[in-house]
Amino acid sequence: MAGFFGFFDYTKPGKGLSKEDVDKKGVALYFDILGRRFWKFIQLNLLFLAASIPAIIIGWLISLFGVTWLAALSQVELSQEWINGLTLLGAFVTVIFLQLCGSGPASAGMSYVLRKYANDTHSWVWSDFWDNFKSNFKQSVAVYIINVFVTCIMAVSFVFYRRVMEGFSATLLSTVIAIAFAIFYMMQMYTYQLMVSFELKLKDIYRNALILVLAKLPWNVLTVVVTFFLFRGLFALAMSVPIGAVAIVFVIFYVLVNFTQIFMSNNVIKKLLLEPALERTQNDSAEETETEETAEEENTEE
Repeated sequence: MAGFFGFFDYTKPGKGLSKEDVDKKGVALYFDILGRRFWKFIQLNLLFLAASIPAIIIGWLISLFGVTWLAALSQVELSQEWINGLTLLGAFVTVIFLQLCGSGPASAGMSYVLRKYANDTHSWVWSDFWDNFKSNFKQSVAVYIINVFVTCIMAVSFVFYRRVMEGFSATLLSTVIAIAFAIFYMMQMYTYQLMVSFELKLKDIYRNALILVLAKLPWNVLTVVVTFFLFRGLFALAMSVPIGAVAIVFVIFYVLVNFTQIFMSNNVIKKLLLEPALERTQNDSAEETETEETAEEENTEE
């Protein structure tokens, strides 16, 4: 039997592309890729969640601590009804936390496959995921730890300063923290992509991610806005269908949100990193060819 639910089938060729498929760009290409690879997206989402179990447990514990802390600050009497509500809120925050911070190696594996799909090129879901899971393990764990630390510090700082300060100072400081976190979150659209695409040190990954965010800030803000409305749409759909929330999270949520971000941010990487690098390589090659031709001419004259 070739494969198990499509995961291990390395013999089945992919669907060929027509001229119309090749010519598609932008939104048309996005939905075309989504339609052609939808089953692959479901496989990748399930694989990502299975490989993210440690990160999900960490996120759940942090989320429960966070919502309990907020309840204590608000001096809420924890009745059974409140406990049930806080548990649901903790589950919701866990979903968001995993999206904000990623899950280290699993995010690296998913980013590689989704970047291949964003470029409309083939990728083996199972093998490519695990290859990049292993090859980027140390860096991706470091990125995850940094993401968790920064997210927690900024969240606590935002709540703390809103409580201990009043008036314009509280508003100003809260705004600065919110903007800093927004920029940091936009950097996460690039960190894992840079990790799986280039051989960079950790500090260079974050430096380049920050440069890419600031260089194309309006486009990156648009990407976040699109992601936000996509999340709202998925959340509304989940709430309107019995057990819809669990089904959507397990079937498509993380891959769809991350594919949208990667599809849009991939254009920035191409324009600011890949195209200039390709142009430099071509120029260097042309200069070497010219030098060799000049040397040959001089040897012939001699």
